[in-house]
Amino acid sequence: MAATRWRLARLRWGLAAAGVLVLIVASAVLAPEIAPHDPLAVNIRHRLAPPAWMEGGAAQHLLGTDQVGRDLLSRVIYGGRVSLIIGVAAVLVSSSIGVLLGLAAGYFAGRVDWTIMTLVNVMLTFPFVLLALAVIAVLGPSLVNMIIVLGVADWPLYARVIRAETLAARVLTVEHQLYPLALKLVAQGRVRIVDDRCLVEGGAASDGFLMEPND
Repeated sequence: MAATRWRLARLRWGLAAAGVLVLIVASAVLAPEIAPHDPLAVNIRHRLAPPAWMEGGAAQHLLGTDQVGRDLLSRVIYGGRVSLIIGVAAVLVSSSIGVLLGLAAGYFAGRVDWTIMTLVNVMLTFPFVLLALAVIAVLGPSLVNMIIVLGVADWPLYARVIRAETLAARVLTVEHQLYPLALKLVAQGRVRIVDDRCLVEGGAASDGFLMEPND
């Protein structure tokens, strides 16, 4: 128990951030139940009301109201739904494209790698605002188009990382045959861990070789 409490104490800021994230997600999911007002309801008589803790504020509108009298707290809660949908969907789109193209570039190498990385460099030269304006001008403003813009803008970052890792794994697997040999020796019980290093014994020769851990 003491070790667990010490480990949790070291991660207290991470746990606090996770708690805030869970709170935001929960408020977005439960928006119809916890929002005090309809976010689209207009009440001109209460327009531009200040927050409840300021002079002239009312408890029924904790964060006040906007120019047409809509409750700001309700709009913030419901707005979290839109933000979560756009964020999750955009990450799924960009990571899917980036991972597939990064794997292709790292595995096939040669012209395929050159073509994909040239496309990555071209994408990275485009300012995000210019790309967003171009897509919105062609397709029109909508939630789906915003997801497309964010997904297309961010996939080069995933592609570069996945390509680098794939190239490293390809060198070890295809050129040096370290992974296949290590798997065979592990299956034969001929691998020992020495000082955080994987010592593979023998093979056909009497000498072994060291596989350094990845940092």
